[in-house]
Amino acid sequence: MSNSLHAVLNPRQLDNFCKLFNLKEGDIEANFNGWHKLVLMTKDTVFVFPRSPEYADAVSKELTLYEEFAHVQSVALPRLVKRVHDKEISYYEFGAITRLRGVAFSSVIDDLSTDQLKPFLVELARITADWHSIPLAKLPSILTRTIDDGGPVTLENWGVKALTSASSSLAVDFMYSLVVSQVTKPDSILLDETQVKVLWRGALSELAALDHVLVHADIHEDQLLVDPHTRGIAAVLDWESARIDNPVWDFDFGEWGLEIWKWTDDFAAMRQAIWSTYCTSRGLTIRPHGLHLFYTLCEITRNEMQKDKSVLPMTSRGYVDSVALYLTKLEEIQKSLS
Repeated sequence: MSNSLHAVLNPRQLDNFCKLFNLKEGDIEANFNGWHKLVLMTKDTVFVFPRSPEYADAVSKELTLYEEFAHVQSVALPRLVKRVHDKEISYYEFGAITRLRGVAFSSVIDDLSTDQLKPFLVELARITADWHSIPLAKLPSILTRTIDDGGPVTLENWGVKALTSASSSLAVDFMYSLVVSQVTKPDSILLDETQVKVLWRGALSELAALDHVLVHADIHEDQLLVDPHTRGIAAVLDWESARIDNPVWDFDFGEWGLEIWKWTDDFAAMRQAIWSTYCTSRGLTIRPHGLHLFYTLCEITRNEMQKDKSVLPMTSRGYVDSVALYLTKLEEIQKSLS
């Protein structure tokens, strides 16, 4: 036990830590799953430390959010217990937060069928609508807002450009040029440039016009605690990436691990169910196909940026086969938008 704890705190620091919180080493377990944090846990409390100096600000921001979100009762998230500045324990601020019950969704996702995953994602959409509904005036000032840099559209920034009203049309032009260069079927409906752009612009402009809200911005299977028996969502963790941005960003399967991509053929139906539920929860009237179009195009940009790999992570196929897959998806979306 001590060896794992010493990966977070050296023996002297650990002794001081135990004295401050009246703990014994046997009461504590370590968790190293986080990219930015090192974690010590007791039965009721989680202690979060920055993994390295470059992540100290992120941990401080997360603690501030938990402190500021004490008024939020509609979303199950950790509550701040204590912030600590003690050089005898850590050179950087660390914090104690409440430990919520449940298991990571990543531990059960492999066992789910499509009929089980879909209602889970629908439930997540309802919960997402709850934090998106928090008035901006009640959000802490430390939350940043995403602003388009005004530069040209690229593969790297395509999503931001597409979800910005002033550049959404340019993002369509950029992506259409890429897609049409890959079309090989002479009768493909994607070759009708006018029709394609009209429908893409209409769908994406609706998304770009959405009011910005609090987004978690890093939703995936490790950030969700679920009841191990019912698999209902018990808590949403790790808010260090939270910002004020377009609500669409909280529906990005690209943030998830590879497990969810085995359902790629079901993404259209899943996204339609997710978006319909979300819009109903927030009183929005937006066509559900736009979400699937946006993220299908995002996936194309990500595959383009990894085209030199022998197997592309999201499709588990080579580049040529991945292109064919996405062209088929776009043709199906085009028909649904027409």
